[in-house]
Amino acid sequence: VGWWNGWIQIWTSVLFCATAPLLAGSYTLSFAHSALHLVSRTTVDNSVAIALVAALWLGLVTVICLVGIRWTTNAQWVMVVIEYVAVIAFSLGGIIKVALRHPVGSHPFALSWLNPLALHSWSAVAQGLALGVFFFWGWDTALNLNEESKDAGRTPGRAALLSMWLLLAVFILNIVAVQMLLGPGAIAHQGENVLFYFGEQFAGPWASYVMVFAVLTSTVATTQTTVLPAARITYSMARDGVFPSTFGAVSEKYRVPVRGTIIVSLLSLAGIVLTTLSSSSADVFNNLVANIGVLVALYYGMTGIACAWAFRRLWGSSVRSSLMMIVAPLLGGVVLLFVCYQVLVSGGSTAIPDLVVIGTGLPAMALVWWRTKSQDFWHRRPIVYTRID
Repeated sequence: VGWWNGWIQIWTSVLFCATAPLLAGSYTLSFAHSALHLVSRTTVDNSVAIALVAALWLGLVTVICLVGIRWTTNAQWVMVVIEYVAVIAFSLGGIIKVALRHPVGSHPFALSWLNPLALHSWSAVAQGLALGVFFFWGWDTALNLNEESKDAGRTPGRAALLSMWLLLAVFILNIVAVQMLLGPGAIAHQGENVLFYFGEQFAGPWASYVMVFAVLTSTVATTQTTVLPAARITYSMARDGVFPSTFGAVSEKYRVPVRGTIIVSLLSLAGIVLTTLSSSSADVFNNLVANIGVLVALYYGMTGIACAWAFRRLWGSSVRSSLMMIVAPLLGGVVLLFVCYQVLVSGGSTAIPDLVVIGTGLPAMALVWWRTKSQDFWHRRPIVYTRID
């Protein structure tokens, strides 16, 4: 189950990194056209031009990841500050504008917006949860870098929890602000351009350019925080002898798994090329991205159940331990697996790419087991914690 989980995480990361740079490429050309007037409208809509810019962004992110964790961290700080300052400032401004001026089309805040019971079916709840999982995906990046962190026994866990609560606060703030200022009709009409429209309605055209730049930096940042963990997961599997050994090679100079990082990026680059050259491949990738939260929910769900099983002997040691180490992970894991089931059943043909990723893990695991069955990984007993250090 652990190996299969790793397989799903790797391919989810690769497939995301094959599409997120395309989004970054599109935003880059849009910004260059509307704000800087450097390219024509035709170039903005040209798929080859978008792919070339996407490849450049992917290459830049890969280089930053290769030259060491300190460069990676500093780059993340710059991008995170830009996007968070813009989104938080505009969101607060939008809420204040509605409260003071009541512009046409705006709506007062309603608690029902945050009530999941207001949804009308289990399928709708599952789709909302799958989207929510996709929103939060990446909060645990610090955990993948625990061996490269100061005070590795405490810092990564605290960083992950802080990331989760910070993301929750920012998402709720922005979603409430957009809903108040624009209303559901405008949100549905604008689609993926809703944040740019929100900025324009808040403060004029200049604000929409700021939002374009914020979303661009966010897209590049998430690409980086997806390449990074994927290279660490393949490294750990290779170190256990159950993945090609080249993924376990660490650069003596930069202290990072250079080969694994490059391979992950090259696989993502291949995805960019396929989606650009083949319309059928583009459809497959678009369907996968629409349901990528399913894959994330699947491996998060399995991890939650594994966590509850690992800490099961601490049941009753304290209320806090029982709730936080057993009940909450188990409940979360079961709910996320239910989300997978609901979305896959109701997804029809759009769920096929997810099923391919999930299904190919089984023969791949069988092949790896056959070639490496003497490795300790396959014979190691699952961890069981009997006390908290």
